[in-house]
Amino acid sequence: MQDADIKLRVNRIVRGENRPDDLDRIFLFFRFHHCNRFSVRDVGDFIAHRDERKMGTITGRARDMLLSCRQWLLTIHGIMPSFEDIKAAAQATLRVATGKQLRDRLNLSRGKTEAALTRALKQAEGGVALKGIERKVLNYLGGTFIWNVAYTDTSLLEDLIHVLRFHEFLEEADVDAFRKARDFLALHVIATLHGTPLVMDKKEIVHLRATFSRETRQLGLKAELPIANLGKPIMSSVFLVHTELVADQYCDPALLAMEGWNATRGRFWRQVSCYAMIVASATC
Repeated sequence: MQDADIKLRVNRIVRGENRPDDLDRIFLFFRFHHCNRFSVRDVGDFIAHRDERKMGTITGRARDMLLSCRQWLLTIHGIMPSFEDIKAAAQATLRVATGKQLRDRLNLSRGKTEAALTRALKQAEGGVALKGIERKVLNYLGGTFIWNVAYTDTSLLEDLIHVLRFHEFLEEADVDAFRKARDFLALHVIATLHGTPLVMDKKEIVHLRATFSRETRQLGLKAELPIANLGKPIMSSVFLVHTELVADQYCDPALLAMEGWNATRGRFWRQVSCYAMIVASATC
């Protein structure tokens, strides 16, 4: 596979010329040639469909965490769920959990956990009382809230490098130079995805918003998930994309002082210094 325009854009990034439109064109091109590196396709899809996302890695992760957290919250409040609710929550939690989390909690690999959950759901649907590992797996996955981001700036960068190398758009000798664009990539993804509506399973709309961790000060993208209404609305604010970028280095001080970052995309682009840094980098 060869495309002279994409190769030119990759070479500019290798040389340290950071142009937002280069990343846009690269992600748009490789959304159809992503080598199962789904973060690359996901960012390309966001660029192609900025108004609303009904599917994809980030949207799927938001839906799964909403299901998992909703089930967990109702359970601790003594509200008995239906079997279908438990089933959906268990499957969602399994998709969110890492292999390490499953091993630490269940002492099972992902494959064995999936097999045990399949048996448990089949037995429960047939009216069979669960015992042993099947009961343990269903109880854990059906009543636990696990939070993990969809991807990070580092994992996205490495996925993109893999795709570029596989399709021979990036030479091995240029990989380290391309990795130096991580901050530029992270800033562009945050600015591009900020404000995008995500459609949940029950048609609820949540919005991605740029923000930073109060503990680590690291930038990322969050969504406010509508968990339940128990006399008043209960929301859960969860990170869906995380970066290594420290907010104090990339954001206007006035923005950091704001209570919330519920700004429109346009307002974000005017207020956050990262856009100025992207423009400045392109002229260096």
